[in-house]
This record gives sequence, structure tokens and C-alpha cells, in this order.
Amino acid sequence: NILTICAVVMPTFQALQCYQCKAFVNQQKKKAKKWKCTICSSKQSVIKVFGESERSKDIRELITQLNAARPKEEEQSSADEYVLQQSPARGRKRKNMSIANDCDYQPMNKRTK
Repeated sequence: NILTICAVVMPTFQALQCYQCKAFVNQQKKKAKKWKCTICSSKQSVIKVFGESERSKDIRELITQLNAARPKEEEQSSADEYVLQQSPARGRKRKNMSIANDCDYQPMNKRTK
């Protein structure tokens, strides 16, 4: 008898970020490049892989760190937006003027000779 050796293929796990809820999730790698977020159930393509391992435990630890750091980044970006919105406009304010009042432009079909 010939002994047949079967290679056991271990699944690979990936750390992915959802585009809608911005949460990091652990997904098993598939042949298809599409995946579904376990939190908000939105279907999407794999855009960026933040981590990859044959051990799901490694990816879960990475996801815990990434999700813990996420609120800090969101708070910082929202604080920056608030500062930009509250800063006074520089220079003088301009009146809203339409293009038609500022020049002699008329569409081709309405021109008079």
C-alpha cells in the first residue's frame, strides 16, 4: 500500500476595517474578496488588511488594540473640525454674486447679434 499524505491547510484570519461603522473585525480569509461586517452587516470588498495570521487569537488581540485606539483618533479629528469651524474667517466677507451679474456671458442659443 502506498501511503498518501494529505496536507492540512490551516485557515488564515484577517483583521479588516468596516467602511461604514469603522470597527475592526476578525474574518477568515476566503477566495472571494467580499466580506460582511459582523457588527453592521454591510457587504464590502477587502480594501486593506491590517493583520493576517493562522491563529485567530493573534488577530483578536490586534483587533482589541485597534478598536481601543479608534475612539481617540475620532475624538482628535472631531476636535480639529470644531476648531476649524469656530475660527474666524480671514479677510473681508464677500457678497454672493452670480456669474450672470458679473459678466456678459449668455448661452450660444440666446445670443443676439
